[in-house]
Amino acid sequence: MDKIPLLENISSDYVFGYIRVSTNKQVKNKDDLVFQQNQLEKAGVLKNNVFTEQGDVPYVKNLPGLDEVTSKIPAGGALVICRIDQISRDSLHFLLLKLKLAKKTIKLVSLDLPVDKTTDDLISSYFVAINIAISDYEKIRIKDLQREGIEVARKKGKYNGRRSIITDTMIQHVKKRRDQKIPTVKIAKELNCSRTTIYKVLKENLNYTTSRLEPLNTPDKLEKINE
Repeated sequence: MDKIPLLENISSDYVFGYIRVSTNKQVKNKDDLVFQQNQLEKAGVLKNNVFTEQGDVPYVKNLPGLDEVTSKIPAGGALVICRIDQISRDSLHFLLLKLKLAKKTIKLVSLDLPVDKTTDDLISSYFVAINIAISDYEKIRIKDLQREGIEVARKKGKYNGRRSIITDTMIQHVKKRRDQKIPTVKIAKELNCSRTTIYKVLKENLNYTTSRLEPLNTPDKLEKINE
């Protein structure tokens, strides 16, 4: 692939690339990753300007790698991707991203688009709209299939809901650290889980409840029930 004509007028330091691989298998085999890296390099993107992350769009709530790269691109620069479906969770997310880039006069270049590879010309705009709509449909269809599968399993008595990540070891660790007056945020980091999970352990497994007597600037403190 030759360098995109549009990018020839933009300094290479202003051109950034973004790669997203969906599954662990893709990351392990590196086939898709290497392919995308080669495509971006051929298009004129410097290796140091390529950001990579893992995440299956129908399931992730955010794309921190995408947020990081878009924040680093200078005004007048360009964001280059291999496929248009890599950068958005749904139609709304795509439109918000386009608006964010437009405010900084950043060009969005997708190597799978016709004509000049940007999302600005009429043909590419139609192409993008169709692809995003298909992506939205696939996301909805996946959720529908999941619900149908759960319902079938429930009728057969084989579905017990999501497996809890809370273990006896976790409960004991939370109790020990809480008795040592360690903040919930730190305990969550130690166990690599969310604060919500720690609060759930404190409330449901260790009989803690939020104290209304604590100052507003220390919402993390809890007191035991019936003490």
